[in-house]
Amino acid sequence: MARILKLALVLSLSCALLDAQRVFAQDSDVLGNQILERAIATAGGRQAWKETKDFKASGTLALYSAGSAVESGKAELLGIGLKSFQLTAALDKGTRTWGWKDGNGIFVLGGREGDTIGRHNVSVLEGLTLPVKKVIALLDSPSRSIQLMEPISIDGTTVYRVRILRIAASRKEEFALGRPSLITDILVDQKTFLILGIQDTIHPNDNLRSTFPHKVIYGNYRLFAGIQVPFSVKEEIAGQLMWTLQLDKFETNLGLVDSQFMVK
Repeated sequence: MARILKLALVLSLSCALLDAQRVFAQDSDVLGNQILERAIATAGGRQAWKETKDFKASGTLALYSAGSAVESGKAELLGIGLKSFQLTAALDKGTRTWGWKDGNGIFVLGGREGDTIGRHNVSVLEGLTLPVKKVIALLDSPSRSIQLMEPISIDGTTVYRVRILRIAASRKEEFALGRPSLITDILVDQKTFLILGIQDTIHPNDNLRSTFPHKVIYGNYRLFAGIQVPFSVKEEIAGQLMWTLQLDKFETNLGLVDSQFMVK
């Protein structure tokens, strides 16, 4: 009899623990979603970003190696929605252009033939300079889950870390993602609710088995036409600073067309 009671107690505790874990997971999902929706609202709201059809920006891009700037120059950015983007920078050693459209990406140095940017990396780079558009797309994407992770710090600022997991539910989705699944951590300032960073992973174009931590950090937000736009952007790969971008001009809804982009 005592053994039966003991077994019943163990089973009861196990069920209670599973229920608690399930509730925690649900709460984590709800809290994470609430944090991201508040970040969107802080940056102007869904409607304002929906009405932002395209943009043109200019500023200064600096490339880094071993922690030091090695090249810099004027940069121009063009974008339509989330899927069409182009950044052209007139640097010390020649003009460089990065661009993508509908999952197809290319990098061109000077007048040389362009190098392809793999779809698996384009899916990560989309929304590179406009993190709110990226977050809205991730939240509205199919087959995704949200989890509030432990907080971390960016340059001394404590941030919420909300993880979005996308799992391709079909071959079509896998083709669009360029990979079977994608984990993206959104880093939100706990005080201002501005998006201060996005963490994910990238791969060499020819080797999906090699993975490198990838982070884009945002700052110097400015209010423009009802939306908050980061005028400071920097990219890190495997903890190494790769480039910084400082904007000085930003315009929206100019009626940009596909012919203005290198990738057709």
